[in-house]
Amino acid sequence: MQNDHTDMSSDLLRQLSEASSTGDLEKAKIIFQQWQDIDHGSQNPLELLQPALYLAASGKQALTASYLLDQGLYIDKVAVNAAVSAKATDVLEVYLDHGWDINKSLGLGGGPGLTTRFVASFFFDSGLYYIYSC
Repeated sequence: MQNDHTDMSSDLLRQLSEASSTGDLEKAKIIFQQWQDIDHGSQNPLELLQPALYLAASGKQALTASYLLDQGLYIDKVAVNAAVSAKATDVLEVYLDHGWDINKSLGLGGGPGLTTRFVASFFFDSGLYYIYSC
């Protein structure tokens, strides 16, 4: 019985990852609901879904990223790196809308927050200003 549960969870995670990377928001919503209906025991089921957020960011799927954050996934350094690497400015804006503090260190090095040339230029171009304090 445990294998059936594990197989079902793995299959749903695979499907959610695919829907997230391609921006199929309606499919992602259906799969997420199915995921919530499974008894995950002592595991934190949302923690297992974080890769779907990374794939949404890498695929520049801002609406899907926003939905996943609304469901309880969180912004971490991998999520930020995925958006920065993809130059997914819409996803970075979603992160800001969901409370991401650009000045807070995520362990990316180089200062209290992000200091990459791309992110700095993104925020200046969009009229937002990154505050760097030594």
